[in-house]
Amino acid sequence: MQDLGHARHRGNKCFFLVRVNRALGAEDPDVLIGRLVPLEDDLARAIRERARELDSPWLFPSSHGSHLTEAHLGKLVARHLARDLTTHTLRHRCGTVAYAGTRDLRAVQELLGHAKPETTMLYTAIPDQDIRAAMLAAA
Repeated sequence: MQDLGHARHRGNKCFFLVRVNRALGAEDPDVLIGRLVPLEDDLARAIRERARELDSPWLFPSSHGSHLTEAHLGKLVARHLARDLTTHTLRHRCGTVAYAGTRDLRAVQELLGHAKPETTMLYTAIPDQDIRAAMLAAA
């Protein structure tokens, strides 16, 4: 991530412009793609403090002066997860929980950075009780 010093505030939420150096399907891996990511105020403060300590534009710097790759960061995180979890399954869980809490597919689409709502639909599991409620409503 880059540009951690560029916080924007909307109401009581803090938004950071986070640059991702490559997105899935990007034709040119060197193209920087930026998007706003909402953070709780405490997390935003912790990230800002960490960025000042590092004196680096990268939240996860490598020993080579650039940044950790997505794959390497995923391996580091995986060491602390249960065996059946990965960073990608956590992303799916985030989409599912966000959708369950808001029922707003477009908001979840923006949160996950998907270009199409159809992609976001793949990231959101519908609870069995919701399917049952739909059946009972139709009966």
